[in-house]
Amino acid sequence: MLICKTEEAVDTFIAHCELAARDLLRSHGDILIAWLSSCASKRVLDGAEIDRIIRDVGARTALAIERQRRKE
Repeated sequence: MLICKTEEAVDTFIAHCELAARDLLRSHGDILIAWLSSCASKRVLDGAEIDRIIRDVGARTALAIERQRRKE
């Protein structure tokens, strides 16, 4: 467990968390965009719908990579 004893320590910890979150999200930007689009239209998604979004984006990404490989 982390205990921050000063305001500066709290600010530093929050800045670190923001950077870590950004790094995690950046590598999954395509999934986030698809998820946000679905959220905007449906307002609520269940686990199965989120899984479908992730699966669909993964399949589209794999297809694009394969098409590029064949093109080269």
